[in-house]
Amino acid sequence: MRGRPAAVRTTIETMDKHIQNGRDYDGKLWVCHSNCPDIAQPFRETLKEHYPRVKDIPLFDIGTIIAAHCGPGTVAAFFMGDEREPE
Repeated sequence: MRGRPAAVRTTIETMDKHIQNGRDYDGKLWVCHSNCPDIAQPFRETLKEHYPRVKDIPLFDIGTIIAAHCGPGTVAAFFMGDEREPE
């Protein structure tokens, strides 16, 4: 599978590896987007299903400075993760 569904799947798999407590995570989780709520909202709903212990997942716009570097269509998830060594 290619495209957005594969990107969402890969993002969640990576989150599962690094998010505190794995699928039992109940901490803060945010979704931000760059002028694409139609993409960000379904991603947010998928995260709600995948991490059912999280009480709320706010949806925010990415600021203009970050958006200028990423471009429209960017969606990001922010969460409390493990400490990792720089790659």
